[in-house]
Amino acid sequence: MFLQSSSNRRRAETQGFTLIELMVVVTIIVLLAGMTVAITTAVQNKARRSKTSALLKAIDNGLERYRTDNGDYPRPAEEDEMGEVNGISAKTGPAKTLYQALSGDGDDAIEGGSIGSDGETEDDDKYYWEEIVNPLAPPSQSEGAGGDENKIRKGVPVEFSNGGFLLVDPWRHPYQYEMFDPEESDEYQQNTRNMTYDLWSFGQDASGGTDPEAEGLWITNW
Repeated sequence: MFLQSSSNRRRAETQGFTLIELMVVVTIIVLLAGMTVAITTAVQNKARRSKTSALLKAIDNGLERYRTDNGDYPRPAEEDEMGEVNGISAKTGPAKTLYQALSGDGDDAIEGGSIGSDGETEDDDKYYWEEIVNPLAPPSQSEGAGGDENKIRKGVPVEFSNGGFLLVDPWRHPYQYEMFDPEESDEYQQNTRNMTYDLWSFGQDASGGTDPEAEGLWITNW
């Protein structure tokens, strides 16, 4: 009787020790998985920030070309228009303006315009950033095929919101764009950081600009 009880006790202790080992292994796996996700996310965000900086420069170049041809930068027709894009609520009117001004697909998002975007660009349309032409174009059917209908496949993100196309950053958040307005500025304070226009991406800031502490996550032209 005594021997049987002792044997059962040793067997129970052995089973308990195995369960503890299993819990330790599971805990380590969970920790490693969490670290892997965190590292992967950090690497992705770093790559997105680098790409966004390059895209901002491309947009800047396109806007300068637009100003040279039209005498001024494109002014948003609906500067305060709001919409939800990829889970965040933010201004979408300026991002529509950028899309139309740089792609030539419509102009009703630009002050004074009346033609809506249809996802197509005519041969005689003037565009200032070739890579965002024709967001509805099918993929190229053959390797190396050219033509405007394939340029959207180069990877410049475009979304559809509030009845129009808009430029979005690699997080698929709408770009923000505000022109300098002398009527809203004086020698002590102006409505923009730059004397021309401000252009920025919210980056990892998922608040849509409502969290002042998240401004350090933005990628800007100032």
